[in-house]
Amino acid sequence: MDIVIHENNKGRLIVFMRDLDYLDMDGRGLRLFLAVFDEGSVTVAAQRLNVTQSAVSHMLDKLREILKDPLFVRSGRGITPTPRAVALADEIRPILSSLKKLADPPVFDPSICEDEFVIAASGYQRELIMPPLLKIIRKAAPGLRLKITDSRFWEIDMFRNGQCDLMITPAAPDGLEFIQRRLFKDRWVCFYDTASGSPAEMKEFLRRPHAKVVFTSDERSALDRALEAEGHSRHIALRVSSFSALPNLMRGTDIIIAQPQHISKTIMRDFSQCPLPIMLPEFTVYLVWHTSQSENPLNRWLRQELLNIVRQLRL
Repeated sequence: MDIVIHENNKGRLIVFMRDLDYLDMDGRGLRLFLAVFDEGSVTVAAQRLNVTQSAVSHMLDKLREILKDPLFVRSGRGITPTPRAVALADEIRPILSSLKKLADPPVFDPSICEDEFVIAASGYQRELIMPPLLKIIRKAAPGLRLKITDSRFWEIDMFRNGQCDLMITPAAPDGLEFIQRRLFKDRWVCFYDTASGSPAEMKEFLRRPHAKVVFTSDERSALDRALEAEGHSRHIALRVSSFSALPNLMRGTDIIIAQPQHISKTIMRDFSQCPLPIMLPEFTVYLVWHTSQSENPLNRWLRQELLNIVRQLRL
């Protein structure tokens, strides 16, 4: 008997057979037939599949009607397959094996990956998470080309057209087409050179010169808005466009800067820190990807590595 199998747009199997128009059944029906064939018992097959005996009998009746063959006949306390059932079983087994391969996620071997992967992140997240990720990639996937872009220039279409694979951001986009996973929480603190003394008190905090990481000339931070709401202002003595410039510029000076606390694990590790004298809310950093990339093996692998990094850093 010749069998050709196709999958329609509803995920059901269309099994075409010689001398038949078609038999519309899903993989469950094929497995049920083989269970009866292998066990030689409707009752035992139902127990194996954890379904009712009537469900098995109903499917067998449907098959018998379509195939014009009894398929199984009573033999002592059990049942025996007919020659046509034997032929059908021989052709169904490779079909189910192929279906299982389709259902199983593809095996991903990072060592042979030669793709390009694009991650959008801000300077803060790049300093915190990208260095350990790059070390993992160079060891496990040396052929992978990693591209890190600035999340400030991110647009929705970059996900849709494949220009961005993952984004690390405290401002996750809305929409059902995006999936987000919480990476970590952080809060704002004040960093300063230890020798210059703590600016924990508001009076000292306002007296001291401040550094600020800025990307546009008219940028106003949450800290500036909070200070203005209470009638305060601060003196910005240093503006930089890169986090990495801060340590060398601030070391040995009385300049202070408000930054996320976790940056103390990287570029600000040699500086002291204290709470801000004004309350700013905690914020959450998310890992975001498009639904079309959920089952992409490379995307899944890198998402898991990023989650592992966050755990190892105890963020």
